[in-house]
Amino acid sequence: MFEIAHVEITSRCNAQCPGCARVNEDDFKLHPILKQNKLDWTLEDFQRIFPPYFVENRKFQFGVVVDEPFMNPNLPDIVEYALLNGAEEVYIYTNGGAGTSLTWERIADMSRRFYPRLFVEFSIDGHKETNHIYRRFVKWKNVERNINLYCTLARNNDKVNGRWVYLVFDHNEKDIKNAEAFAKTLGIDFLIRANTRNTDSWFVDDEKDSYEVKPTTNKNFQHSQLEEKRKFDKKPKKNLSLDDIESIGCYHYHDREIFVDWNQNVFPCCWWGSSYYYDGEDKKEKIYKPIEDKYGSNWCSLKEHSLEEILQGFYLQDLVKGWSTTSEFNHGEMCFKKCGDCGVRRKYEWFDSNGNSI
Repeated sequence: MFEIAHVEITSRCNAQCPGCARVNEDDFKLHPILKQNKLDWTLEDFQRIFPPYFVENRKFQFGVVVDEPFMNPNLPDIVEYALLNGAEEVYIYTNGGAGTSLTWERIADMSRRFYPRLFVEFSIDGHKETNHIYRRFVKWKNVERNINLYCTLARNNDKVNGRWVYLVFDHNEKDIKNAEAFAKTLGIDFLIRANTRNTDSWFVDDEKDSYEVKPTTNKNFQHSQLEEKRKFDKKPKKNLSLDDIESIGCYHYHDREIFVDWNQNVFPCCWWGSSYYYDGEDKKEKIYKPIEDKYGSNWCSLKEHSLEEILQGFYLQDLVKGWSTTSEFNHGEMCFKKCGDCGVRRKYEWFDSNGNSI
């Protein structure tokens, strides 16, 4: 039914990164729907949605789209529940700047005790003088405290189950070696990640700041599909051929993944979740109205249905059928644009600090 669950256990984040779905493009402030809904999952919420038989031998990832999991004080309890009930892996993505010392101590202790099933990935894009330019409002002193705590207390036989992942921009390329040296003292791997999202400038322009976040021009750190994606975005597919449909590399259908958002809705992937809230009413009407007409307005809500009921509904019956242009549904174009050509444009590429492919 699924093997990997990406779960947003909070709607909150300490950062406001340009280009993130959290940020309203019109005024560079927090998106209105997130401003109105500051929600944290409780342990009981997680247990209701993921009873033990939906935890055992499955992988869970926290920190997916708009959330910083360490903003939720219930994170350690949720992680412990998953580990005690046989989760194959719990993977936490974090900017490193949120959470109390006690929370980090508990997470580190579990990482050590349950080694290697609990992993923490630190998304830190710069050093003391540059990290906050993209990771806006993330305080460096908190990052230093938290990453030091984790890497000291999580150590198991001199190994730390974590890594530092770095996005290269024009402004932070100069700090790559500083960051790598810091990671080395912590005992964790340092990797540079390239994707096809940060390919154009992002802007900050509000009452506090006004500046441009420019992508790197260093081809050593650019995604190999960058130019192809730029051409592809200018010519989105309106009518999919059979070859187009068969080339979709779907997170849900092929990789057996699900995405559960902060509002306890289930989607086949984070792209669907983002479009549902943050891409405008016109797109929402086009994509989701046909589904609601057939399956009801609460078709994906875990407040109204069990996870099993939802996965056996639209996702089993019509997700793949809906890729066809003759279908009553309209999500085929979106799925192809994000994950066509076997998902080549959504796949990450990895480099060392010198730009060598890993």
